[in-house]
Amino acid sequence: SLENLSLFYQYYLFSNAKIIIAQHGAALSNVIFMKKNSYVIEIISQDKIDEGEDTFKNLSKICNLNYYSIQTKN
Repeated sequence: SLENLSLFYQYYLFSNAKIIIAQHGAALSNVIFMKKNSYVIEIISQDKIDEGEDTFKNLSKICNLNYYSIQTKN
């Protein structure tokens, strides 16, 4: 859980990570701190995908990250 960590420590974690696996949510915004060609694996419900939710996929693309998703059933 990142919510109790300082912004600096969140930056430190993400900027040094080669792979991030996380549930869909605001914490994934920290991918902007990752180095190019790192990996982002988002766990996201099929409902969100059906609604057109692709925020972190697009953010990863803009940041030159390798994005993958694991889709869960409702």
